[in-house]
Amino acid sequence: MAVIRSTYTDLDANCFLLPYKASARPHLEYCTTVWSPYKMRDIETTENMEKVQKRATKWVKGLYSLSYEDRLRQLEIPSLRFRRCRGDVIEVFKILHGSYDMSITTELLTLIEGSVTMGPHLKLCKQQSRLDIMKYRF
Repeated sequence: MAVIRSTYTDLDANCFLLPYKASARPHLEYCTTVWSPYKMRDIETTENMEKVQKRATKWVKGLYSLSYEDRLRQLEIPSLRFRRCRGDVIEVFKILHGSYDMSITTELLTLIEGSVTMGPHLKLCKQQSRLDIMKYRF
């Protein structure tokens, strides 16, 4: 972010989005599908990463006085929390449709057929475990 800030003296939305999406956001989102926080201290760490994006969006000309959500709406970029959830949904889709080696992913998620007449006929289930490290994995 410091390189973007020092390179551009007067940032408008178009000048901000390209370098931000190309260089800064990949660093903030690195390995989020593998590291999905469940402990409060880890969730707070991800909130600190969100602060980087929050501060960076204030640099755009004319957006400083707006709230964070309004700045995101104006720039048409989602929050990092939303992108982490979206990444998880994409990974589930890939696992269920066989994009990965089936010998590795067979125990992660399974589809079972429900017996109820209302609602979806297929339900997504994960393997039960007694250890926290396995319970809160992907």
